[in-house]
Amino acid sequence: AGGLLPSSSSSSALSHLPKKALLLLQQAMESSKALRTNMMTLLTTVAKSKVSQVVMEVHAEPFERPKSTKTTSRYMRQVQRWCDAFVNNVIGAYRPSRPSPAVVLELQGVCWEVAEKIARSFMQNVSLISGLREDAKLAIASDVAQLEASLHLLAPKHHFAQAPKWYAELRQFRQVLFLGISDIQTKANELALDPIVVVHFMLARISNRAVPVTCVPYKALNTSIAKYNRWLGQYPTARILQRFQTLVEDIRKKLGSGRALSSATLAQANASLDMVRDFLKTAQAAPQAAESVS
Repeated sequence: AGGLLPSSSSSSALSHLPKKALLLLQQAMESSKALRTNMMTLLTTVAKSKVSQVVMEVHAEPFERPKSTKTTSRYMRQVQRWCDAFVNNVIGAYRPSRPSPAVVLELQGVCWEVAEKIARSFMQNVSLISGLREDAKLAIASDVAQLEASLHLLAPKHHFAQAPKWYAELRQFRQVLFLGISDIQTKANELALDPIVVVHFMLARISNRAVPVTCVPYKALNTSIAKYNRWLGQYPTARILQRFQTLVEDIRKKLGSGRALSSATLAQANASLDMVRDFLKTAQAAPQAAESVS
């Protein structure tokens, strides 16, 4: 059936049925609607979990490719294939041949939610990668453009009166790829990026050969990237930013008590950590810090 509710013509015909039959029909329709809602919820949950695993493959991507090689990143090809299969196979299987407007909106809602998950998972994971050379950053910038094309399958811009926030964030993300930590802090107030992503970028910039203590959050927390991603999804932004604040001070202590660093290197690392600390204070004071990260 195209929808759960009868049309006006069928409603007129149903009016001649006995009250008991109408009641049973109404109960059956409500049960059918509840079942479909549960199916859509389960579909969304499973899809978001699966595509997050696909995006996490970025951490195994060999970005340092020869300059003459202009190929799509392996993980991005997986994301593209996943989006195409999800739209054409999965959503297609749930879409009736003659869907009602309510069912169309329901399926659009699933696609939009999954698209946002992909965009945010991409930004959260890529911003954790440290030590990227310029050619690697250019490769990721290219990946952003290809990701936008894939997400258009799930959430076409013309379906929105106003483009979702994560569309604009992806554009800014591409720009921040090429900024140093001081530039990121300077532009912090202008950025519409998730503060978690900004902190990832800043801490990843500190990690280099001269600094023996890793500052990349999931490594500094001594956990796997999979567990770290689950943690990001389980807690509100405010709590995550508070944990980052503690992490910054833990990193500072390790720098001071670990392998001897030159005074210049230690001073530079501490100055960078001060920038992260100051950004965290500002981000925690912002209203959106109380919102959850999807």
